[in-house]
Amino acid sequence: MSVSADLTPEEKQRAFADRLAQLTPRNPPNRAPGVQPRAMLLGGQPAAGKTTTQRLVHAALGPDHVASYDGDDNAAVHPRYDALRREHGIEGHDMASKALNNGDKSELHWASMKHLREGEPQYDVLASHPLAREEWAKQWVNGFKEQGYRVSVAYVATNHANSTIGLAERYQNGVDNEGGGRWLDPDLHDQFYNEMPDTAQALESEGLVDDIYVVDRDGNVLYENHRDADGNWEQEPAVKQAILDERDRPPTPEAHEYLTQTADRLLDNRDPSLPPLEPKVREAVERAVRREGERPAPESSNRGQDTSQRIDTRLAANLAAPARPDGIDEATWNAQRAATSGLVPAGSGAGSSADLPSRPTTGGQSQQRDTPGAER
Repeated sequence: MSVSADLTPEEKQRAFADRLAQLTPRNPPNRAPGVQPRAMLLGGQPAAGKTTTQRLVHAALGPDHVASYDGDDNAAVHPRYDALRREHGIEGHDMASKALNNGDKSELHWASMKHLREGEPQYDVLASHPLAREEWAKQWVNGFKEQGYRVSVAYVATNHANSTIGLAERYQNGVDNEGGGRWLDPDLHDQFYNEMPDTAQALESEGLVDDIYVVDRDGNVLYENHRDADGNWEQEPAVKQAILDERDRPPTPEAHEYLTQTADRLLDNRDPSLPPLEPKVREAVERAVRREGERPAPESSNRGQDTSQRIDTRLAANLAAPARPDGIDEATWNAQRAATSGLVPAGSGAGSSADLPSRPTTGGQSQQRDTPGAER
C-alpha cells in the first residue's frame, strides 16, 4: 500500500506543536532589559555549508538561549516522513513539506516565525535560508526588523562545484544511511547561486541590515561591514565582490581531492550492496565534476589556522562589532555594544571555544560533513 502524505487535522496540529517545541530554547533570552532582540541570518546557495556554520554559531551564542531555525527541517515532523522518503525517493521530502505547508503557502514556516519573533518573550534567532532571491531575502530581513530586531546577515561563499557535489552527496548519504534523502533541483541551486551576489549587495547598499558578513565554508570571516549608531556603514558596501572573490579562489588540494574522490565513489566505485544512483543524482555529480574542471589549478592555503577569525569564535568573544573608538573607556564601549547589538559578551553564558563542535579539516573549504544531509 502506497504511503500517503495527506494529514488529518489532528496529525497536522500535532506536527505543528512538535515543531514549535523543537524550536523553543530551553531558557529565555539572555539579554539585558531594553536590549534589542537579535536575528542572525545565514545565506548561501543550497549545500554551500550553511548548516555547519549554523551549528558553530549556535554553540557560540548559547544554544539554551538562542533559537536555531532551518525551514528545510520542518518536513521532518511529518508523521510519515521517513516512509515517504523511502518510498518516493527524490520526491519524498517535498511531499512531506507540501502536506505540512498547505502546498506552497508555507504555513508551518510562518507559524514558526510568528512563534519566535512575535511571542513573549521574543527569542534571539539564528536562521538559515539561501537569501538569494531579492524579494524573499527582503521579506526575511524586514519580517524581523518590523518586530524590533537587530538583523545581521552572513553569506557563506563557495564555488558552485562544491555545492553541486554537496547536493548529490547529501541526498545519497541520506538514501544509503537512512533509506531516504532530501533533494533539491540543481537548476534551482544554480538560480540561487546566480542571484545571491546582487541580492547581498542590495541588502547592504540599501541599509536593510545592521551587520553583514561573508564567510567561507569553515566560517572564516572574509568580509564584514557594520552600521554605526547613525546608520552609516563603516566602509563602502562591497559584499558582492567579496562573494565573487571567494567563489573564484582556486580550490585547495585537499578540497579538490575530496570532490574528485566523492565523485569517484558515487559514479565509478559505488558499493554494489547499495542502491544505484538515480539519474538526476548522477547528472548532478557529473555537473560538479565539469565545474571543478573549469576552475584554476589547486593552491595551498593556510586559512583556518587562526581560529580567532572564525565567525563563531568572534561572536562568542563579542569581537564582531567595530573596534573601540579613541576616547571611550572599555567598560563604556562594552555597554554600548551590548545595548546596540544584543551580542552576549564572553563569559556571560555563551559557549566558549572549548564547547564548540569539532571542525572539518582546515584549508579553506570543509571536507566531509559530520552529519549526513547536513548542508543547506
